Amino acid sequence: MRTENLMLLVVAKRASGKSTQAFQLAERSGKRIIVVSSDGQDFFYHYTKITVEQIKNCTAEHIFIKVRDDEETGLIADEINKHQSNAFVIFEDAQKYVSENLPKGLQRLIINHRHRNFDLLFMYHTLKFVPPKIASNYNVLVLGHTADGNINLQNKYVNWQRILQSIQRIEKNNNKFYFEAIYDIER
Repeated sequence: MRTENLMLLVVAKRASGKSTQAFQLAERSGKRIIVVSSDGQDFFYHYTKITVEQIKNCTAEHIFIKVRDDEETGLIADEINKHQSNAFVIFEDAQKYVSENLPKGLQRLIINHRHRNFDLLFMYHTLKFVPPKIASNYNVLVLGHTADGNINLQNKYVNWQRILQSIQRIEKNNNKFYFEAIYDIER
């Protein structure tokens, strides 16, 4: 899949290949990669590790920014929005630091991502924990096995029927690394 200023969701259980999916998409984009994560520093050993204050001047091809909480997520998103462009931005394990009410800085980044030539990718373990503003604005959902169970998220996802059909196929598949891409063409 070629990405062009898309907002993507990758949703699946732990140890299911979410990071592999995300980084394959990022590499294929041909853009610089910026990873925002609350942990996993060992996984990003070859990335340039920077602080929020260093975003302004960083030109490295692979950037890792450690985030602590929702408030810091807003600051990081604002700095990326102001000082970076032409990048694939991955919010790894976003459930840990992106709350239901998105911080203003992250809202601005989502609104402006096309103007700054960003692809944004948010990773979650379950569909139910994806914040409504992200659930209503994504372009592609890459879905694997989740722990959502028998829930109805029709009010959160415009294309819930298509998502539900994918969930049913995914649950029948015994391969824990099986994913389906759901394109949001209903908007």
